[in-house]
Amino acid sequence: MNRSFRRGFTLIELLVVIAIIAILAAILFPVFSQARVAAKKTQSINNLKQQTLAAIMYAGDNEDCLPLGQSSSPGNLPDWTWNYFVPVPVSLYSATDPNWKKEISSQFVFNSIQAYQKNLDILQCPGGRSIVRGPFTLSPAVAPTGSRIGVTYTYNGLLTSYPSSNVNSPVTAPMFWHGHGRRTVQAYGYTSPWMVCNNPTLPCVYVPSHAGCNSTVNGDQSGYTTNSSKTGVDVFNGGIVMSFVDGHVAFRKIGVGGPPTARTDPRRDPWASYQNGFVSGRYWDANNCHVYLFRPDLDGQTWDNAIYYPGGVDVP
Repeated sequence: MNRSFRRGFTLIELLVVIAIIAILAAILFPVFSQARVAAKKTQSINNLKQQTLAAIMYAGDNEDCLPLGQSSSPGNLPDWTWNYFVPVPVSLYSATDPNWKKEISSQFVFNSIQAYQKNLDILQCPGGRSIVRGPFTLSPAVAPTGSRIGVTYTYNGLLTSYPSSNVNSPVTAPMFWHGHGRRTVQAYGYTSPWMVCNNPTLPCVYVPSHAGCNSTVNGDQSGYTTNSSKTGVDVFNGGIVMSFVDGHVAFRKIGVGGPPTARTDPRRDPWASYQNGFVSGRYWDANNCHVYLFRPDLDGQTWDNAIYYPGGVDVP
């Protein structure tokens, strides 16, 4: 009588196969993770490209003046909306809200450029982390509910009403960027850096750095945030995405992975130092007037000394 035998895998063979699979997984998983990050970075670059082109078109229709990162309504605010969170989109306001709030918000960059891009989704970076903020100065009467647009990117407020043709080096002057890291604020946009403008009855336009600058003159000084609301500023494997006045967009490495004592290059890195993944220092120009890298009058070749200021804030 003939008998046929079917031979199975031995334990050793199964263990070898499992070990090979584990090794392949260990090799491939980081590759897949890097591919996902690369895809998000590409989408973020495209988002900022569209926003930047929309801002350029806005300037073309508004006597060459770039969009407003801060706006005002005389008699209703103590100053221009610098360091304010502004509702996005304007439709969050209801009939019970005062018209001056709607007017201010409609002038705000992320609302004013909608006529040229007609897409709110590109205001949110795929590498961001969404948070809900409490009421702000310009909040609608009723807090927005349901599906809310998240705004990740910030705008260079030193460009507020600045003639695009007067920017000395459009290829190196930042426009939009990850100004508060991964923080994606639901229903609110933010300008960083901002210009200090305490007189709502006078224009808020950048004044070049000079000795004796002070906060009583609109546009004489500026500041910017280090607050990422605990989300961190390392958006894409040690870097962020920035757009520039000439229309191009680039990924830029930042010093987030370096030691706390390290100082970054003020000509390339928006922040001066980092600690445990968060910002720990900032740069101002030699006269202590403006945020170093974002000044529209820089020529991209001649650089003054940068003043380093340690510290920052990163609160929930």
